[in-house]
Amino acid sequence: MEERELPHIIQSKSAPAFDSVEFALENELPAAKCSWFPKWVPTSGLDLAQAEGRLLQAVDAKIQRKFVPVSKGQVWTAIINRLPADIEDNSATEKTPLVLLHGFGGGLALWMNNLSALCANRTVYAVDVLGFGRSSRPKFSSDAGLVELEWVESLEDWRKHMGIEKMILLGHSMGGFLVSSYALEYPQHVRHLILADPWGFPPKPPNDEITFRGRKPSRWLRTVASVLSTFNPLAGVRAAGPLGPRLVRRARPDLGVRYASERVAQDTIFDYIYHCNAQKPSGETAFRQLLDSIIWSKRPMRDRLIGADPSIPISFLYGEITWMDKAPATVIQSGRSGSHVTIAIVDNAGHQVFADNPDHFNQLVSDICTLVDTDGDRPL
Repeated sequence: MEERELPHIIQSKSAPAFDSVEFALENELPAAKCSWFPKWVPTSGLDLAQAEGRLLQAVDAKIQRKFVPVSKGQVWTAIINRLPADIEDNSATEKTPLVLLHGFGGGLALWMNNLSALCANRTVYAVDVLGFGRSSRPKFSSDAGLVELEWVESLEDWRKHMGIEKMILLGHSMGGFLVSSYALEYPQHVRHLILADPWGFPPKPPNDEITFRGRKPSRWLRTVASVLSTFNPLAGVRAAGPLGPRLVRRARPDLGVRYASERVAQDTIFDYIYHCNAQKPSGETAFRQLLDSIIWSKRPMRDRLIGADPSIPISFLYGEITWMDKAPATVIQSGRSGSHVTIAIVDNAGHQVFADNPDHFNQLVSDICTLVDTDGDRPL
């Protein structure tokens, strides 16, 4: 297929910190082009782009956004640096960059409350994982191992195009699983691995040992889980049609407060999450191939990461009240004796550690990055 240039760049007057806003209408997601789909599901690529732009107005930094070509399409990328008035020297651009990968159903704008702080001393890159957000939504393999590899290769294609030799990789939830897989495949390009409440680490226990919040699930609940595992996880959002946005609000009403500011209205985060997930399912379908009984991974990461290159430092960040199992981090720490592995807790935070307590999260990540700058994360 012949490649086409991106359309004209529209300058943003409402957010002077941005270099530009690329709406890329000709790259509109397929769902928005279907004759009947928009009538039932009120979304489009433009709706998503506008919601993202409104969220990012809260970031006090210079942001450039663009599509980066990879083998299976394009990865939507934000490059974040300090504002020129804040720069006293060029040291920030010389430090190891920080690359952020969001979790399932997310997008780069979810880092809204973290970007200003994290770019204080280095360039930060935030991407929409292939198949999510504004990135391309290709067809993935139906094999769990191949799906994982396709995501890893898309990140490696992205790294090559961006010209990054070494990076600090930070992944949340599903993103933590993906950056770990990348570190296994391309350890030479990972300076430090930061895993924020990562998904997919513990092996699935035997059926008779499975518990949820300390209790064994009933037969009815196990049957429902088995049925739901045959569907895309967010199919209900699209099936609800015009009621989809309301479902998103009712699922996490607290996010309206966490993402609201003088520049951002409370409803903006709900619009963004809805439009991220009401589009054509692609990454969502791929993620389902990785799932084993909804919660676990078919290819659990715990034992695999123990065998990763010992020179890669690893930092785990868990929410104090997360539902995610923290035990794999302890197992990995014990299994990688001689390597740098730390475990930290984000106070008063659940699974969404970066949003629930952004100040503490940002400080922990900044401290890790400072450690990288001084080689303090290297084994003695």
